[in-house]
Amino acid sequence: MLDPEFVLSQARALDQTPQEQRQPLHGLAIGVKDVINTQDMPTQFGSPIYQGHQPAFDASVVGILRAAGALIFGVCHGINHVYYSLSSPLTPCSLHVR
Repeated sequence: MLDPEFVLSQARALDQTPQEQRQPLHGLAIGVKDVINTQDMPTQFGSPIYQGHQPAFDASVVGILRAAGALIFGVCHGINHVYYSLSSPLTPCSLHVR
């Protein structure tokens, strides 16, 4: 999802930031995966079930990026029905070799 007018308005707002107040990632363009909430763009988790889902908040990582001056320019869509779980993730150390 990319809204060119919205991105340009964000970039113009960043341009108004005085040089001495700019953050480390000032103006760096970043696209986020479609499984990460952005309050100003739909987050659909790669599934038509969530088409048009508009989060009311930014995910923590997006908030941190914005606070550091990054320009969130779009949402990168992935495969359908992206699976995620709030339980403990599997890591190579937690898998058993057969």
